[in-house]
Amino acid sequence: MAVRWLERSAALLIILSNVWVAGVRLAVICPTTPWESALVVNGVRIAHGQPVYAADRAAGIYAPLTYYLGALETKLFGPTVYAPRATSLIASLLTVTLLAFVLREYTGVGLAAAVLLAVNWRAGDYFVDSRPDAVATLFGLLFLVL
Repeated sequence: MAVRWLERSAALLIILSNVWVAGVRLAVICPTTPWESALVVNGVRIAHGQPVYAADRAAGIYAPLTYYLGALETKLFGPTVYAPRATSLIASLLTVTLLAFVLREYTGVGLAAAVLLAVNWRAGDYFVDSRPDAVATLFGLLFLVL
């Protein structure tokens, strides 16, 4: 009984610390990574009908889905660094939720989610970075699970 209480307390602490860190990281008003501003600029280009891939400039290292998602965010929210961060965070949380439900038979949903969120902490709060990796991971996991 005492072990169960300790497990649940640790899981809750990890989950709450991730919520706090995500809030802090989302609130930063300037680009936090070198490629964050490039994501926003390419989203603005697509939103205004300009091609991302052109001979006169480098488009970056990401696949087209990343930039077209950025264009949708630009049309909805304007050119801001918050939308790509939120997209990455939402995709990461959906991945954690899906994996937690897959692993629920072995550990329970809360503990599985806490372990997966602990990976986020160990990776330097990667879930809030404006990178397409989170969306790609979610799509890959959905492909494997469904």
